[in-house]
Amino acid sequence: MHLPGFLIGLVLVAACVLPARAVEVSFSTPRTSPELTATLAIGQPFYVEIVYTSDREMRFQAQAFRDGEFVETGQTINARLPQPTGKGSALVWVKFREAAVVDEIRVIAFDAMKKPLAVRSLKANLRWKDDLVADADQPGWVASLQEEQARIDGLREQTTNGNSGIVDRFFGLLSGFVGG
Repeated sequence: MHLPGFLIGLVLVAACVLPARAVEVSFSTPRTSPELTATLAIGQPFYVEIVYTSDREMRFQAQAFRDGEFVETGQTINARLPQPTGKGSALVWVKFREAAVVDEIRVIAFDAMKKPLAVRSLKANLRWKDDLVADADQPGWVASLQEEQARIDGLREQTTNGNSGIVDRFFGLLSGFVGG
């Protein structure tokens, strides 16, 4: 039996025998900045703190809605940055490049494959207006969560760069078996 065929068969058997494990995630949204009823300047973010527990890496995103519909025009939303397994906190945000009114912020938890797993809806009365000047001050907890995300991203980058040689060697060895 050829080694690649054996490996493929082994993977298929493992996929059939091992039961799929459900993702365990729970999260809450304890703080926002500003409050859920506020008027913001164009380009000013509305921040939401996420406190989560998960058995695997998660991603979170905030999205603004009005009357149950996603507000596409002018909306900018946070990137879905990976959050570590276990207990943690994350920061999500939404802002607008033009005047907007929203009545709901949805915070969505995604798995590593970008599949939505859970949603929390926050009823809101938020307005972005172009005749306001953005408040430069933000609460300390927002800055702390931004610093923590930068630290996590830095560690992930170091790990990725450190492991790339190992991955390259693995695929090099594998290609030697497949080609030989």
